[in-house]
Amino acid sequence: MSNSPTKDKRIVRTEKALRDALIQLMETKDFRAITIKEIIGLADYNRGTFYAHYPHKDALLEAMVKDLIEGFIQAYREPYLDKSELNIDELSVSGIKIFGYIEQNAKVFRLLLNSEYIPHFQDRLADAMRNVIEKDFVPPSGAGVNHELYVYHQTYAIFGLIQFWVKSDFAYTAQYMTNQLLILINLQRLSIKVTPNK
Repeated sequence: MSNSPTKDKRIVRTEKALRDALIQLMETKDFRAITIKEIIGLADYNRGTFYAHYPHKDALLEAMVKDLIEGFIQAYREPYLDKSELNIDELSVSGIKIFGYIEQNAKVFRLLLNSEYIPHFQDRLADAMRNVIEKDFVPPSGAGVNHELYVYHQTYAIFGLIQFWVKSDFAYTAQYMTNQLLILINLQRLSIKVTPNK
């Protein structure tokens, strides 16, 4: 997950320890049942240190979610940073970073996408993707594509892959998922065989 470059290293280290402790506890307990005492005990900090960074445990969770989504968006934009045009033919497995980012933060994505207590995480992640696509991408001129529909299609096609991958408990590697995404993108250019029921 991303960290602000202006933060003191000690602050970054402390916040990471608290977040890691929360993640570890959420793997075995419902978030509502987790106490600050348990968090600081696992992180090896005192209560005063916790409150110096977060007013309550919900603020800790919110900071973790916000940081996770910001990191994801940064990874999503990686292939076209500093470019005015994205050529699909030039996309490569090494250039697409989103699945690698999710794999690096697998525990958190698994917890948040499957959590009953945090039902809005999926919406927040999808909204963040949709906002970026709406801002950064323009469908080909003359194609007759409704921009709003284009944005939703691009968003939920990728989001669906992410949901499947996480819910399958990461049955495939990040590299495999990236390669499949590239295949699916290029597949849209081909005619597809259909076998309707007769």
